[in-house]
Amino acid sequence: MQQILTRLIQGTKRGGEDDGHELHHVTCDGCGDSPIHGDRYKCLQCDNFNLCSGCFERRAEPKKHKSGHLFVHFRLPNELFGRAVSNNDVTLEKLIEFYAKEVNKSATCDGCQILDFVGLRFKCDLCPDYDLCLKCATTGVTTNDHKLTHPLILTSRRVIVQISINDIELGEKLGSGAFGAVHKARWISKNRPVASEFLEGSTTVAGVRVKQADDEDDDGPKIICHLQ
Repeated sequence: MQQILTRLIQGTKRGGEDDGHELHHVTCDGCGDSPIHGDRYKCLQCDNFNLCSGCFERRAEPKKHKSGHLFVHFRLPNELFGRAVSNNDVTLEKLIEFYAKEVNKSATCDGCQILDFVGLRFKCDLCPDYDLCLKCATTGVTTNDHKLTHPLILTSRRVIVQISINDIELGEKLGSGAFGAVHKARWISKNRPVASEFLEGSTTVAGVRVKQADDEDDDGPKIICHLQ
């Protein structure tokens, strides 16, 4: 089932890259493109600094910005991990406060080797399966093949948002397993494709929960929508 979800997520990413719903009303500080269309990367260590996907991928370093800084990756405008946010909400200080009690279950910081570390979690954009806690990310830890020039992107495993079941349109069933079925689906109000896993076992569904794939809360029937 996980392989089906992975293929679906990859397919919806490719299909939604130019759907007209990804205009970020900020200017790219690398190339000057305004507004940014597509993915946007906001630096958490520079003041009001944004890059388009092209400048991020070529590791642009205008002004005092460095490619190995901490980033937030916006795929949709004003939305982070499924939550509505304003540009002013997304600062390192506010994120530290918001995620202060988040436990990164089963994740080990590759810098200090602490398992289930608490707080912000950053993934290296270049090194496979490489995570750092906030302290290691901000103190410039380098281990194995990880270098200071590698971008670090904020990630989260928390339940993202709750939406009404009436706001999800289930599509073609792609497969099933012991615990449910995988469907193509559309988040109606956002006109956004999602990979949905319907956990069967009841004739009624009280609601729809959007959550990440590794969330372990399984109390009751639900639809798991994997955000792109």
